[in-house]
This record gives sequence, structure tokens and C-alpha cells, in this order.
Amino acid sequence: MDVISSFAARFERSREEEMSLEDYLAECKRSPLTYATAAERMLKAIGEPQMVDTRNDPRLSRIFANKIIKIYPAFAEFYGMEEAIEQVVSYFRHAAQGLEEKKQILYLLGPVGGGKSSIAERLKALMQEVPFYAIKGSPVNESPLGLFDVAEDGPLLEQEYGIPRRYLNRIMSPWAVKRLEEYGGDIRQFRVVKRYPSILKQMGIAKTEPGDENNQDISSLVGKVDIRKLETYAQDDPDAYSYSGGLCLANQGLLEFVEMFKAPIKVLAGATCAPGTLKMMSQFAILTRLKEPENSSLYSKMQVYDGENLKDTDPRAKNYQEYRDYAGVDEGMSGISTRFAYKILSKVFNFDSTEVAANPVHLMYVLEQQIEREQFPADTEQKYTAFIKEQLAPRYAEFIGKEIQTAYLESYSEYGQNIFDRYVTYADYWIQDQEYRDTDTGEVFDRSSLNAELEKIEKPAGIANPKDFRNEIVNFVLRARANNAGNNPVWTSYEKLRSVIEKKMFSNTEELLPVISFNAKASADEAKKHEDFVDRMVAKGYTSKQVRLLCEWYLRVRKSS
Repeated sequence: MDVISSFAARFERSREEEMSLEDYLAECKRSPLTYATAAERMLKAIGEPQMVDTRNDPRLSRIFANKIIKIYPAFAEFYGMEEAIEQVVSYFRHAAQGLEEKKQILYLLGPVGGGKSSIAERLKALMQEVPFYAIKGSPVNESPLGLFDVAEDGPLLEQEYGIPRRYLNRIMSPWAVKRLEEYGGDIRQFRVVKRYPSILKQMGIAKTEPGDENNQDISSLVGKVDIRKLETYAQDDPDAYSYSGGLCLANQGLLEFVEMFKAPIKVLAGATCAPGTLKMMSQFAILTRLKEPENSSLYSKMQVYDGENLKDTDPRAKNYQEYRDYAGVDEGMSGISTRFAYKILSKVFNFDSTEVAANPVHLMYVLEQQIEREQFPADTEQKYTAFIKEQLAPRYAEFIGKEIQTAYLESYSEYGQNIFDRYVTYADYWIQDQEYRDTDTGEVFDRSSLNAELEKIEKPAGIANPKDFRNEIVNFVLRARANNAGNNPVWTSYEKLRSVIEKKMFSNTEELLPVISFNAKASADEAKKHEDFVDRMVAKGYTSKQVRLLCEWYLRVRKSS
């Protein structure tokens, strides 16, 4: 093909295609890209990255510390900017997933000659590669889906055409509202056009230059009333308006702001989410915003603020009002923001390039990395890092250990109830100084034997005063039986004894190793137990890949401690 024919074919390929609204909806059913957002279309144009293991190249291994890096063919010639490009792509990925970035501006900050303009030009070029669909004649390139109501039409569109309701959260432009009135509400009169964004035509792509900083005119962004049309239309008529602003021209596409922000840096400062991830993120955020209490733990203070009762677990903990009075009225005014937390979660969900999912181990890593990048004052950075390593990590190790252990035990609840019932019976006979005969085995336990059996349960939990503890438990059970038809309460009903029983059940963890480890199994029986264990963890809300990661992390932590 010669150059002339190539040009003609390219021009023909980029021409508008007109269709009815019914045909557009049918196309939506065939291809989700038909109703894709600008961020989704940008990701499509960028394509998938090539994974490069820098361990295989001595030079790259020194530069990138043996990490696996992503190279996007669309940015192949942007040498040395791999991290910056990945952050740009992450912005579009998170926006496409409906996360916080969908409401934010991508801000490129760097020294002169750092590649900011080159990245912007490449993004505009990429935006031209994937078409979008708009109402014919709309001066703001609005999506035909803006004609529909999310509450009333959403279920029908989702059922008949497979269009998720989140794509209907749009508002009709004044131009479309006027046309709808003219059509008498018959939306079939709207025509739809398939367009390719164009830099030259300023269609779906625009560029806005900075104006006079003393002039607050925003017409370059949103347009203005066309005084030449006021002879024909009223001033508030949509047809009297000139939709020439960058935001109008670049709707459903990309708008480049050139030096739009001149503020200093300090001013601009459905995937699987594993259990414990959001709780850890929220706990970290809250810890950074609390004032250090007097003669008490900051973590305990956070638990009290969350409504927990620490009477039995932390005698130094104060009540809610005491903490509030000491902190003063400005508590919570400093620390990390919810926006920071959302951005961290966005990165965590996309930490693993092969699985869009989040877990607390990746969260702790991403938090530590981001804390370093934020360039907090040294004491603040040290404090935030300590929150992760000294507060969150040990508690998560305890939590995931319990998750693993309960998944390992097939009849966890029944096992716990058996220990509870046995403990209560032994303690009751021990207090009364009477012998106990086991009705199943006929074995007789004197007071010394009962004490030995009770200590087997108490010692793993470190009970300091067994006599008082036994009396407390028996009194609780006797009161509970009166309200439970003479039956024992469930073993989880009394927090202190539940904790003791769990520590007893999980005191010997060596037998867990063959089942929870992902090494080759010695027998078919072990392999079956391992498979069942993974299935139970998945049922708890983890992916199979997360089960392996978290088990390996737990075993490392337990070994190091």
C-alpha cells in the first residue's frame, strides 16, 4: 500500500458513523467498550505491560534493586521513567475501577525537561486510538446513556443490555434537555455517532493555557454566552451559549491543563478485599489523628473510641469521656486524610499485577513505602512506621493466626464447646472439693486430678489467679443456665473464657505445618487436608493466592518471634 492509499484508509477509518439509539444499545450489549469511560478507553489504548525481571541483567539489577518492573510498549522510549509511567497508568486504572481517582486530576509535577509535556502529548495521542459514542449534534460530546435515569431505567438497561448502573450517573446537558422537550420526550429521535477523539479537530481532546492570574474569567474552561445569538435566543436559552471551553470540547476525553496549578508542593499535598484489610487501614488512619493519652495506650484509646469494653483486657484504659476531655477540642484535626487512605487502598488493590485484590500484608508494605515518599518530618515518619510495626503487624499476626487455625479445625465450634463444658464441670467439682466420675469412660478425678486438667486449659493463656478465675466462670455459668433452660451457654459467650479456650486449642501449632504450608505433600491424605484448608480460607473471604501469601507471612513472623 502506498502512502496515499494508507492516508485515505486511515481517514476513512476515523470518520463518524451514525446510528439509531436502538442500534447503539445493541452495540453496548455486544461490546462493553461502547459505553466505556475515558479512563477505560485510555487503558485499552495503553495496553498490557511487559514484565522485566531485573535480576537477569546486572546493570538493571543495580538500578532497580532486583525488582520486577513493568515496561509499557506505548511508553517504550521514556527511558528511566518506569516508576513515573506506572504511577500515571495506575491513575487511569484506579479511575477506571471507579476509585477515588475518577474524581481527581492527574497532576504532573517535575523540573524543566523532566518529560511532563512529553507524557501529556503521548496520552493525547493514545486517546485518539479508541472511539467513543456521543449524541449527534451535542456540543459537549455527551454520552447517550445520559438520557436515562439510573433509578428507573438502570435495572432495565442492566438486564437487557448488560450496562452496569454506574455508567448512568450522568446529567443531561441543557442542550439535550431542550432537544428532549422538542421531541416530546421521544428519545428515539436522538441519533448517536461513533467518533474518534482528535487533537486537530479538538474533539474529545483539548488544551487550556493559563490566563492572567489576576483575571478570574473561566470561559476558556466552560465557554460563555455568544452575544451574536442573543438576537435569536433568550440569554438563558441553551442555544445562545457557546460551548467552546476546554471542559466542553474534551468531555468523554482528555483535557490538558498547562501550568494550571502554581501552588507550592506542600499545598497539593468488586475485587476481593481480604478480611482485616479495611480495618487495618482505618486503624492506621485513626492512630495518626489521635492525641497521645496520659498513662494509657494509644491503641486502647482507639478501641475505646470504637466502642470496645477493655475492662477485662486493659486495666489502664480510661473511659471515652476521660480520653476526650484530656485530648481537647482539636483532636483529629491533623494526621493522614481519608483521601490518602483511598489512594493507598487503590495501590494495594493493584499491587499484584496478576490479581486485583487487597490484603493486610500488601497494605503494610505499601503504607511503609508511601510514608517514605511523603517526606514527613523525621519524628512523624518514625511514629507512623511504629504504628505499623509495633501496633498493627503484631495484632494482625495474631488475627491471621487465628484465621488459619480455625480454618484448620474442621469442627472448631463443637471442639470449643466441648472444652468449655468440660472446664465448667471440672471447675465446679474442684470448687466443691468433690470427686468427679466421667460418665463416658468411668474414670474418677479427685481434686488434684481436676486441678491438673484445669491447668492444661489455663496455662497456655497465662491465668495468674486460677482460683478466682474458676469461681468467676462457674458463677457466670450458673447464672446463665437459669436463663437457658438449665443448659450451658455457648462457649463464646464469655470473652475471658473464650480467649482461654482458643489459646488452649491453638497452643500446639506444629501439627498445622503440614496442612497450611504450600510445599509438596508427603501423602494424598495431607494433600486433601491442605486442599480442604484452602477451601475453608477462601470461604472466609480470601483468594487462593492470598491464602498462600498470608500463610507464608504468618509462618515467617511466628518463626522470627
